[in-house]
Order: sequence, then C-alpha cells, then structure tokens
Amino acid sequence: MRNASTLGLDGQFVCLNWWANELLVTLGGEDAEGVAGAIPFAPLSTGAEGAQVVLDYAEENGIDLTGKDIPYVQGWWAMAILVEGIERTVMHGNELTSENIKASVESLENFSTDDVTAPITFTADDHRGNKTLRMYQSQRVCGNL
Repeated sequence: MRNASTLGLDGQFVCLNWWANELLVTLGGEDAEGVAGAIPFAPLSTGAEGAQVVLDYAEENGIDLTGKDIPYVQGWWAMAILVEGIERTVMHGNELTSENIKASVESLENFSTDDVTAPITFTADDHRGNKTLRMYQSQRVCGNL
C-alpha cells in the first residue's frame, strides 16, 4: 500500500479478515485510507452489541485489545457457539462427549451473535455456520482513520 503510488499503481486494495484490521490502519496511516476489508466478524469499532460485550469484558479485566480486536471478537463468538453446544448437551441430559457436543452444535439454527455476524446455523451436513461477511472500508473521521 505504502509503495503503490510510488510504483504508479492506482487501484483499490481489498483485504480479507486477517489483513483488514486496526493494525493495518495504524501501520498504513494515510496510505490505508479507502482500503476495503471483507470481514465475517464485526470489528469493535462498529458498535455491534456483540462486539460491545467483548469490549466491556476486556476493559473490566484489563485486557488491551489494541491491534487484535477482530481476532478477539472472532474467538469470543467461536467459543460462545461451543459453549452453547455444551449447554444444550447438558440441558438435554446427555453425557458431555465430543459426539454429543457436536450433535448439539449441529442443532443451532439462527444463533445470534448480537450483530457480530449474520445468524449462525449448523447442521449435520453443513458446518459453515456463518455464510456471509460484511465489507468495511477505512475512512478518515475527525482527522483519524
């Protein structure tokens, strides 16, 4: 990105979730202006209720999320799905085995991540869970990206 204009390249940078994050914006500075990111999990800065839960937890526990907000949100909700599977297994009186937890996760239909992702659905035949992603773009706001 930084060398693109020097090299005469004029194009739109589009990154996947592991590149499109606050670290890219911080390190890229003004060169990160307009970079688009295809991200399945909402960054903390979006104001999604499910992201706010993660931010509140981090602040209450002295966890610095600088430069790692998206992976932290992604991990939080991945584990929330696993915990939901465990809770359903127990609720149905089944033994906590990997097979029973897997079956419980496969029963998730439109599981809410409070707007961090689209609703999550797993089935025995489809383990994709989240079948959508959102596009974000870095933009200068009040002098900051």
